[in-house]
Amino acid sequence: MNQTKKKASALLAVALALTMILTGCGKSGDGSSSKTVVSSENPNQTARVATWQLPQTLQPHYYSQYLDGKREIEVSNFMSSSDQLQALLSDEVDACGMSLTSALEAAMDQKPVVIVCSLYSKGSALVVGADSDIQEAADLEGKIIACQKDSTQYVQLLNLLNETGLDPQNDVTLQEASPENMETLLKNGEIDAYCGIEPYVSQAVANGTGKILDTPYFDDEITKTDSVLVTTRENAERKNLMIKDLVKAQKQVTDSFKEDPDKWASESAQQTGIDQDIIKASLDNLELTWEIDEDFVEQAKALCDKMLELGIIEDTPDDIWEYIDLSFVEYANQ
Repeated sequence: MNQTKKKASALLAVALALTMILTGCGKSGDGSSSKTVVSSENPNQTARVATWQLPQTLQPHYYSQYLDGKREIEVSNFMSSSDQLQALLSDEVDACGMSLTSALEAAMDQKPVVIVCSLYSKGSALVVGADSDIQEAADLEGKIIACQKDSTQYVQLLNLLNETGLDPQNDVTLQEASPENMETLLKNGEIDAYCGIEPYVSQAVANGTGKILDTPYFDDEITKTDSVLVTTRENAERKNLMIKDLVKAQKQVTDSFKEDPDKWASESAQQTGIDQDIIKASLDNLELTWEIDEDFVEQAKALCDKMLELGIIEDTPDDIWEYIDLSFVEYANQ
């Protein structure tokens, strides 16, 4: 009987030890709870990443070049934040790009999303026809304006209309459209204006189709980050090494492109088919970024307040930190 008890105790001790090794326990030196990487994670596991086929969001296509060949990257191109979120939640990808506003909206919809780094900032513009008699935002009353609703530009447009005293539901007509189609709609007279993104804005100006009426960025209390890299809460823990690799690669690719804009424009032109000079010109209105910090978190919280004010979300997060994890940026900066 005693032998049986001893064996049982020994097995229990082994099981406990294995559990501690695999999941981690205790607290870090500063007293905060530690996030120990699961030791069974395969450091060479292929990472699946979703993004847009835009010059400023092509970084995932180059991640593998900065990971010393230790991890393969499978990249899927999508047309919208909604499609990328669906791929993430259905476990088709391990991380994806999303507009910041869509990521925050998903968080408020109780989706288990975690923002781990930035993809780019700015890049927005309100465009009207090159020969349009629309001179200011107030002239948009009664006009048809195109925008992609699961985008940061949609929130920026609603805010601009609100500040101008125009009711988005009654004073203008908002029409859903993909960014790459907006110039054609404007040229054909199907819309009067659109709130779009680079480099399609610079392309419309270069083609003589449109002119920039406004760049509708929020004030300095709200971040100008347009899009972010997002994963799930589960992936952030169970695939911790993978997400660290992705964020570190995002840093390295972004730094490389910022140091050599001609290289970025050339590579992007080959990937997208957009003229290299137009891509380079778009840098006047966008910034390649990757880093997020505590200021970003506070500004994201202010953005949530603005989205609540505009009626886009019904509530703001009790704790914004639940949806933003700075540890991956901190790791990349080591």
